[in-house]
Amino acid sequence: ALAFSVFLVLIGWLDTVSLSATSIVFTINAAALVPMLGLGQAVSVLVGQRLGADRPDLAGRTVRTGLIWCLMYTAVAAVVFLAFPGWLGRQFGDPNPNVWQHVEPLIPVLLRFVCVYCLFESVSVILSSALRGAGDTRFVSAATLLFSWGVMVVPSIVGYRFGGGLTMMWTFATAYLVVLSLVFAWRYRQGRWKTMRVIEAAPATSPTSRSTHQDETAASNAMIAEQLSVNGGGGVPTGERPLGRSGA
Repeated sequence: ALAFSVFLVLIGWLDTVSLSATSIVFTINAAALVPMLGLGQAVSVLVGQRLGADRPDLAGRTVRTGLIWCLMYTAVAAVVFLAFPGWLGRQFGDPNPNVWQHVEPLIPVLLRFVCVYCLFESVSVILSSALRGAGDTRFVSAATLLFSWGVMVVPSIVGYRFGGGLTMMWTFATAYLVVLSLVFAWRYRQGRWKTMRVIEAAPATSPTSRSTHQDETAASNAMIAEQLSVNGGGGVPTGERPLGRSGA
């Protein structure tokens, strides 16, 4: 989130027209991104449950199903973005025609970038969610931090210093999402997540420990019985009761 906030600040350094067009396109992109994040959260929870039940095969099936549905949805969204860019942009039209005439032509251009990266972003969201659900959170966080700054933010700063424009910055943003999806795909394909567990299973009680506990209970009951016989069978002393028996 911080990297994209800095990215928006950098675009704002270009001019207000570029910032307005970018903000509009990001808002349109939310129609594809928000359901994607919800599906990713569901995949994360289910992967954790499947691995907790020691069923990595079901966890893998969950990831594949989530990935297929996410790709199908984003593909439809990409077609809509590509087919109706003008209509989508006009929903955010500026009442000042002098401003809007400069913003409107940029929206179809930026939506083409969205059409490219949204498919890769769907892969990134689902696989990163699966890795998080398995407990591989350090890798996901480190990869996101490293590539967001190394592929998107820092190159955008350098490009801005050398006179780069809006298209260049969006190219870096698209490259970041493509690279991140490939990195998560590589990590997922390694298969280490299948052996991870968020909560370790409690150790099973051995037969020896159960037998020892039973012996201790029997010895305690024998001591109480001996004390009763010494007292002349006057009943169980106050506060004492044979172990292993429930009270009436």
